[in-house]
Amino acid sequence: MEFWTLVLLAALGALALVGLVYAMQLRALLADTRTQVDALNSQNTDLVDALERDDLTSAYSRSKLFSLIENEDRSDDVHVLCIDLDNLGSVNDGHGFDTSDRLLAAVSSALIDLVGDNGTVARTGGDEFCVVLNTPDLKEAQLTAVRIGMVIAKTSVPSGEILVSRSASIGIAPLYPDQKLISAVILAEDALALAKLEGRNRVKTADEELLKTRTKRASRPTIEEIQNGLNRDEMTYYVQPIWDIHAGKPVGVEALLRWVTPEGDVHLPESFVDTMADAHHLDLKLPLEAASRTANAFTQDPTGMFCAFNVSNSFLEHGNELAPEWISELLNGVPPERMVFEIVESAVIQDPEGAKRMLQALREAGVRVALDDFGRGFSNLQRLQEFPVDIVKIDRHFITDLHNNARNAGILDGLMEMSRTLEFEIIAEGVETEAQLETVRTSGIHLVQGYLLGRPAPVDEWLKRLS
Repeated sequence: MEFWTLVLLAALGALALVGLVYAMQLRALLADTRTQVDALNSQNTDLVDALERDDLTSAYSRSKLFSLIENEDRSDDVHVLCIDLDNLGSVNDGHGFDTSDRLLAAVSSALIDLVGDNGTVARTGGDEFCVVLNTPDLKEAQLTAVRIGMVIAKTSVPSGEILVSRSASIGIAPLYPDQKLISAVILAEDALALAKLEGRNRVKTADEELLKTRTKRASRPTIEEIQNGLNRDEMTYYVQPIWDIHAGKPVGVEALLRWVTPEGDVHLPESFVDTMADAHHLDLKLPLEAASRTANAFTQDPTGMFCAFNVSNSFLEHGNELAPEWISELLNGVPPERMVFEIVESAVIQDPEGAKRMLQALREAGVRVALDDFGRGFSNLQRLQEFPVDIVKIDRHFITDLHNNARNAGILDGLMEMSRTLEFEIIAEGVETEAQLETVRTSGIHLVQGYLLGRPAPVDEWLKRLS
């Protein structure tokens, strides 16, 4: 009896030992399984985060932006901002894709810091961002857009011994609680397109009038149509006089490129100049003979009138290597001191090195340089010290708001003081009313241009009127 008891106890002990070993193995297996599950969860979180975040910047992806907004229970309006870095392609061409990527990452970080908890930032394209601001107030959204533009313009990355930066064009549209995000994005993109058409480096808000203008401008001529227009000598220049209101006489004209078709349609340059510049490899040159004829018609006058021509952003981007050739051709028979080239302020911000090369080439040829659209976009008085010019043209929006904007008045006071120190002239653009003219007169500005004193018209018409 004792023998079988011992056998039973031994068997039970063996079973207990087997159970203990099995339990230890099971515990180890469960721990290993838990580790694998945690690892999978971590990998899944990383994967989800990778899908939600742009792979280059710290901004959200386009798909995440849409899912966030569409799934929110919004009770208030918000505003959508579409942002495009101006001429980022020239960074790729001049400094390489690494510099371009670093600039995009820096801009994204600056955007996220500025917006903070007041909105969502996403990268929606190669050089495009979208910001959804949590505010129903349009003025607040516009103020934030201006701040964004200023921050982006100041954001730079090193490339060799220079700092590379770009300005931004911004479109704004409201998003209502019962509206889909995509519809607001489309409206903001329309506003953005107009901001770029008007010279870039500015903010545009989508309203009914703006959208009508956008629709009218949407049908652009093709490269082939532009080439045919050039071949048929349909590209010409209208002129608008620039007056000395103290002396009561015109002292110069601004030559404005126009495309006049056989049917009598007149196309403005914003509808075709960018296409010409983008197709520079096809040798679509500006009509320099027509420009030279226009300049000669006014600069040969013994009273010493000057003729001013605009240099578009896109032409500046591609035109530096051709500058000596077209400057020489344009100056054919024209006294250099009576020729003025106008460069818009945004071009100086977008491509400062290119602008400096252009200014140097013009100055070496004896041509005067004007900074156009000053006061529109993101003006900086220091820029006038970095890029010496002969003339500063104050944008009409700045002049219109002068009488009720203390900041504008302060900038104008500083500008007038700088004009005396740095020896440049000031021209007030876009004067359309007697009240605006009086505001300009009392500010001390005596060179004026605008519809009140004459609209753009063909060369022959203004020659007759001025004679």
